[in-house]
Amino acid sequence: GIREFYGNKASPSPLIRGAYQAGDFFNDIGDSNKWLFFTAAPIRGLDGKIRGSIETLWDTTEQKEAEQKLVESYRDLRVSEKKYRTMFDADPNPIIIVDRETLNVRDVNATAIDCYGYSRNEVLGMSFSSLVHQPDKEILEELKNITLNHSKFYPKKLHKKKGE
Repeated sequence: GIREFYGNKASPSPLIRGAYQAGDFFNDIGDSNKWLFFTAAPIRGLDGKIRGSIETLWDTTEQKEAEQKLVESYRDLRVSEKKYRTMFDADPNPIIIVDRETLNVRDVNATAIDCYGYSRNEVLGMSFSSLVHQPDKEILEELKNITLNHSKFYPKKLHKKKGE
């Protein structure tokens, strides 16, 4: 039966009583490789004996390939994030990442923490405006006008925790 062809890949259908379903990769269908999902159900006579069967096949190749690309993209993103985090944390310059809509601090590197005297927990979520030296408040409006995924360097004074 089904188990001899699909082994543990086949399982009872949650939708059709007495039916089974399975999905597998086939490298010998036509001129290309395919991922197929099937549901097979018996057709019974009035006496309850199996008289035939009905099977549906669904080519899930595009879905499987898209899922694989998503997994690869997620893995690449994690690698990229790790590289970014390493560079961000090791940068000898204070870096403060600010939400451009709320102007709240979203992230800081270790250099910024050391430079300004705040703990990481104290500064995360803090309004960036409370860090900006009064004569330099014009940068707050400029920050709001930065387009998404861009950065700007501001050689300005910020307040240290001790008020300096």
